[in-house]
Amino acid sequence: MSPRLATIAIGIGLSAPVLCTAAPDEHAAAGFYARICAVCHGPGGDGKGPAGVALNPKPANFTDATRMAKRSDAELVQVILDGGQAAGLSPLMPPFRDSVSEADAAAIVALLRSFAAR
Repeated sequence: MSPRLATIAIGIGLSAPVLCTAAPDEHAAAGFYARICAVCHGPGGDGKGPAGVALNPKPANFTDATRMAKRSDAELVQVILDGGQAAGLSPLMPPFRDSVSEADAAAIVALLRSFAAR
């Protein structure tokens, strides 16, 4: 192998683990939220997404720090995985257990909590 190829190979080898471990759950959570959740909960988490306007009850407002403080991370993960009805909330909130893992749901919860911190 030429020195140039060896340098490239080493560079790729050294950077690949960093790319693979650099918070992939955060990126997946943001993508999932933007594609799925924002439709009802709004891009900024205020509960005013385009589909959410027509819902009754209204989608949760994740920017409301008081409301968010009343729910544990475990409760929010349950809502994401099993739907609103499983947690005594709106039956209009569907379950996403078939779409996200528990770890991904926890990353989504961290994202939801960041809306209240803004």
